[in-house]
Amino acid sequence: MNTAASNIKLWISGAKSGKITPNNAALAVEVLNMAEMLEGFAKRLRELHTQKDLSQTELSKLAGLHCTHIGCGERGAFLTKKNLRALAR
Repeated sequence: MNTAASNIKLWISGAKSGKITPNNAALAVEVLNMAEMLEGFAKRLRELHTQKDLSQTELSKLAGLHCTHIGCGERGAFLTKKNLRALAR
């Protein structure tokens, strides 16, 4: 199980009641889906800039972003819409 998914399951199971309610379960599914999507994006981001023989720094300059945003994206961390648009260009 990936780290994001295990962290989310811990978060959900740590509810005050100690039980997963239907609302918590629905939220967990949404969050897990988002985590999977971010992990897929992270993998694809790394694949693409590696295929083009670009370092994180070079990609960040082309996108007009700070290089830490590229690293965050590759780790599956949340990126803003503005940063996603810059990478898409």
